[in-house]
Amino acid sequence: MWTFNCFFVFLTILQGVFLQGMRPPPCGPPPQDKPFECCKIPQLFNEEDRKECGVDIAESREQASRPDCSKLVCLFKKNKLMKDDNTVDKEAFAAFADKWGEENSDFKDAVELVKKNCLKDDGPKGAMFCEPGKIVGCSFFVTFDNCPNWEKSDKCNDVKEYMQKCKEKFENA
Repeated sequence: MWTFNCFFVFLTILQGVFLQGMRPPPCGPPPQDKPFECCKIPQLFNEEDRKECGVDIAESREQASRPDCSKLVCLFKKNKLMKDDNTVDKEAFAAFADKWGEENSDFKDAVELVKKNCLKDDGPKGAMFCEPGKIVGCSFFVTFDNCPNWEKSDKCNDVKEYMQKCKEKFENA
């Protein structure tokens, strides 16, 4: 019995040591707690509109879940980016993104990629989710992936590597 217990303890310790050096599986949770620190992306919507629509940036960054569609629709409506309650006006969003790109000139190239990849006629692919949510998610990923001022650190290099491995999943989320 003593031998079995020692063997069990040995396996437990070995497993702990082995798993300590392993990274999360591809497309699992990000390898860092705060990946947003790797690229400082200016807010797309102004603070007043976010408050009126009940969007809390700090809270949304902490949550692993998708944002509330009603809050996104509210933001889109306040900025005249909706054709109706369910359909995004993609031309209006493209103009809105262009204006944001002019105000944040480092991100102009990323804005062009957002318009190309996220505003297609068939929209961004992905799970059942409201159209504003798909467009915001796609826009964020494309902008983050093409960040012009990526923080240079081991932590952020890990995030970048993770994003490259999971790129297809994020583009289709």
